[in-house]
Amino acid sequence: MFDRADDAFLGLIRWLERLERRPVRDVRELRQRFIPQPCTDVELARMTECAVSLAVRGPMNREASVALAERQRGPLATSERNALIGLNMRNSHRVIADSIKSRGKFVAVYSQGREFVFGDGFFHNVKNVQNVPWSPELFVPITPHVSVLVCRPS
Repeated sequence: MFDRADDAFLGLIRWLERLERRPVRDVRELRQRFIPQPCTDVELARMTECAVSLAVRGPMNREASVALAERQRGPLATSERNALIGLNMRNSHRVIADSIKSRGKFVAVYSQGREFVFGDGFFHNVKNVQNVPWSPELFVPITPHVSVLVCRPS
């Protein structure tokens, strides 16, 4: 269910590393840090697919995917729990990624001296989504030094 995203990460990372950027010391105003980049719908859809994949598979969403069932029935067997998590995550991933594709707003953020944190160390508003989200927003680390902001404003 996540093959498309998993297969796209290497291409996404290579593309993000080739984008133009300016060292912070050369930038006087915050506005100068934003450099428009040429990109195709395919590249933006790939960025969406990867960012949504990481957000949906994060620990917060894994637990939310099974929380109601465990609250109603008590602890589930490992195989049943994993199957329920997988089904909910698959649906969430497809719904969110398809709702954004290349129609959103995108920003690549580069860290020059510090690392971005993985796990649930990123921000998003796509917690266990089963219906098309109104205005999804994700800030997701792709590598320790590159994060992406993907959103679809309402």
